Amino acid sequence: MDIQIEVKKVFLASPSDTINERKSANQIIEEINNLLGDTLRIKFEIIKWETHSTPAIGRPQGIINKQLGI
Repeated sequence: MDIQIEVKKVFLASPSDTINERKSANQIIEEINNLLGDTLRIKFEIIKWETHSTPAIGRPQGIINKQLGI
């Protein structure tokens, strides 16, 4: 029997001066996934412009929104 894990995407948006808070958010999501993911059958995936978008020509925020589907 395959156990289905539900993936929930969490979009992380913040100003550039919140580096420590962004690192904390990554660590917290990783801990939740490691400690509770299998038990709750859920995994959280952090979506960030740095890792989920690519360079393009145009208005930066518009490009990111389109690429991330937000």
